[in-house]
Amino acid sequence: MDEELLVRSISLQKGINCLFEKVDDRYILLVISPGFEKRLNQAGIDTDTFLDTFNAKRHKYIHKEDLVSVHNEMDALPDHPGDEFQLRVRWRYNTNEPFRWQILCVTYYEIEGHDYYWVTAHDIDAQQRSYLDELHVSSRSLELVEYILETTHTCIFWKDRSGYILGANKATLDFFGLDNDRRILNTCDDKWDWFRGEEEYVEGDEKVLEEGETFHAVHMRAYAKGEHRDVLVSKSPIYVMGQIVGIVTNFEDVTTEYRQRQKIERLNADLMTTLSQLEAANKVQNDFLARMSHDMRTPLTAILGLSGVALDRPEEDHREFFGHIKDAADYLLVLINDLLEVEKFDAGKMVPYIKTHRHEEIITTMLHIVLESKDAKTHQFDVKADMNPKYAHLRLDRRWTMQILINVLNNAVKYTPAGGLITFREKIIEMDDNDVLLEYTITDNGVGMSEEFMRMMYEPFAQEENICTHSNTSTGLGLAIVRKACDMLGGEIMCDSKVGEGTRFVITIPAAVASLEEVISHRRKALDKDIGDSLRGKHVLICEDTDINARIVSMILEKYGVTTEIASNGEEGVRVFKRHHFDLILMDVRMPVMNGLEATIEIRRFNQTIPIIGLSANITQEDVDAGINAGMNGYVRKPIKQEELLYTMKDALTA
Repeated sequence: MDEELLVRSISLQKGINCLFEKVDDRYILLVISPGFEKRLNQAGIDTDTFLDTFNAKRHKYIHKEDLVSVHNEMDALPDHPGDEFQLRVRWRYNTNEPFRWQILCVTYYEIEGHDYYWVTAHDIDAQQRSYLDELHVSSRSLELVEYILETTHTCIFWKDRSGYILGANKATLDFFGLDNDRRILNTCDDKWDWFRGEEEYVEGDEKVLEEGETFHAVHMRAYAKGEHRDVLVSKSPIYVMGQIVGIVTNFEDVTTEYRQRQKIERLNADLMTTLSQLEAANKVQNDFLARMSHDMRTPLTAILGLSGVALDRPEEDHREFFGHIKDAADYLLVLINDLLEVEKFDAGKMVPYIKTHRHEEIITTMLHIVLESKDAKTHQFDVKADMNPKYAHLRLDRRWTMQILINVLNNAVKYTPAGGLITFREKIIEMDDNDVLLEYTITDNGVGMSEEFMRMMYEPFAQEENICTHSNTSTGLGLAIVRKACDMLGGEIMCDSKVGEGTRFVITIPAAVASLEEVISHRRKALDKDIGDSLRGKHVLICEDTDINARIVSMILEKYGVTTEIASNGEEGVRVFKRHHFDLILMDVRMPVMNGLEATIEIRRFNQTIPIIGLSANITQEDVDAGINAGMNGYVRKPIKQEELLYTMKDALTA
């Protein structure tokens, strides 16, 4: 509807109709209907004079107590274009007349950026005053009622049949954060969104008005001061002369009590859950103790029985008995170690021991331990590890990284029938320049686990009955230890399983890439250990004419548990070698009396196996060929480098 059509429509109306325009936050009366003009003419009022006076002094025509609510309601209308709103106000056409109650029906239109308000007025003064008269009691009774309303802590407000609020006590205003009741009088409570979303509140009004029904202390949610509150709402009809003329609503704020009750209910639920968990834990622990008692008695019976038989038959060979006794003792040791490790984790005594390790050595050693077991030899294995040379040396806890993988792989072996397939995959995920994530996926096609057991699979002593349980001994602590170790290392463990189809574990463990300095330090320590294992207890002859050089070599070797003797030339070396046993000879090539090549040739005439390593400042291919032809096993260049000397000796001794 455009502006011209709107004005034309007003000009055809016989009723009390008018058109307002909002200009600079003021509502200007533009046009009135013929019916409106007729009403003014009957009162002897000129139309133009009325328009000018109304726009200048509207409080003379609309009761000052109603101006605020009229202004507020019209401000809200642009959010509802085309909808009709009703306002109950006191209005007059002549400043000499008393105010009369009117219902103003207002519809908003927006035309070319201008705001227009079409208003239709209906006189309800007689009905309203009759209604108010019927509600009023004597002055004294009214004062008493007002005193009660203002002092009670119960929130009370009352409405007419049309839903317009007629009054509210102080408790209601305080609850909703209102300074006075002028803002809410002659408005509907749903406008204030007090009980948003509470359908029972709206339905309650209908039942009270239509059926005279009263309901008491119904729990609802009220929105006040920016938050939801819990309230108990009651509603009753207001009767006048036997007719229902309105509704009185009262409610009490029970937020504190309601939330305390909810908290108590949650605590009770948590307590019941905890009790249930404790009962389950006690049952698991009792089952474990019964199983542990059986598992410990079994190897102890074997140890005691076999020992007794062996003592009764001293003349027989008891190697087989001792083998069985050792197996039983080993199993007892596993039981005890598992229990001690769980206790250390629970007591917070287990901490990571991070050092630099060679990644390949960790994986190789771990797989060797698992794959060389008796049960593993009956299975198929598909193994792929990430051997990227960039991650050759990592900083991690070697013991627990291996233990986690060994425990999970052993479980796969234990709960996969003979001939089953077990898959091991390793993937190294780079997180940044220094940190990586080791991701291990271990899959089997064994007996699998039930959903019920998986909810408690990491609890100590948990063990599910299946076809493999009775053929394997188990403490029920393996997965508990794995989970605790993963947590300690900052890793994670996830599992998918289905009964009869198999199990898949995905384990992630954080690690760091070792720096160059850490790699060098690790290699030096590894060399010391490796060399120490291969050279310790060996007896070496050093043929060297320079005494200080001979002593330096002797001091290096003594650090690794090697004993030495020194000969000052080749001839003396041959003579000493003939008198004593040696595991290896270090032979300087250039010596007086008899050089190293000549001495080697002489020794090879009567000993072809003793390793002989040449020492020389100048090593050309001709020198190497000459030494090999003379019978030497290798060369070390002077000045001697410790690593080169030790590795060459180790290779010669293990060749």
